[in-house]
Amino acid sequence: MWSRLNSFQRLVGVDLGSQMTRIWTSQDGVVVDEPSCLAVDVKNKKVVAVGQEAAEMQGRVKASVQVHWPIIQGKVSDLQLTKAMLQLLLQKVFKFNLLSPIMMVSVPANSTKLMRQTVRKLFLSLGAKEVYLITQPLAAAIGTGVPIADASGCFLVQLGAGLVEGAIISLGSLVAAQTSKKAGQQLDKLISLKLKQQHQLQLSLSMAEHLKQAIGSLDLQTNH
Repeated sequence: MWSRLNSFQRLVGVDLGSQMTRIWTSQDGVVVDEPSCLAVDVKNKKVVAVGQEAAEMQGRVKASVQVHWPIIQGKVSDLQLTKAMLQLLLQKVFKFNLLSPIMMVSVPANSTKLMRQTVRKLFLSLGAKEVYLITQPLAAAIGTGVPIADASGCFLVQLGAGLVEGAIISLGSLVAAQTSKKAGQQLDKLISLKLKQQHQLQLSLSMAEHLKQAIGSLDLQTNH
């Protein structure tokens, strides 16, 4: 259905992750790839930064400014904060009116009907003309070029910050899926805790994440 939509209609894809939010447009490809967070001044309730700028403020600013991560383990934990974050991220892409784009948003494979309704209403409230939802494993398979339409099927594991999802995909649809919450963010916390306990080394979660990526990456350049 997505491919059959009017070529003159602006199409927008959103991967709303616990750690990162990615926004794609049919005209420019990936235009936003930033942390899923925002910084709020608790005194006047105003957003002072979003995305990468907000993430860099964590632990480095005065107590009156709090950094929030409103997507927890793939779920919208705070609707108002998520909407404010997305509004500002979308404004980075569309300087003016969004012109009622058609949007496709990825959701966890285990998302409930209520979760899906919440996400759909959220993006409609942001100005979308239509909102389509796609499970994250299926979206990941398409993005990596897996021939999902084959009858032979494939098994895919998606290692996210808030969730790890394993899925079997065949004939263009999700056949079965399992989800674990023991994902990237939990590993970051364990790395930081172990280094503190065994080596008295205080490491921030962001540094623990960099260390995890350097050790576990299959990219030789990353390991160097």
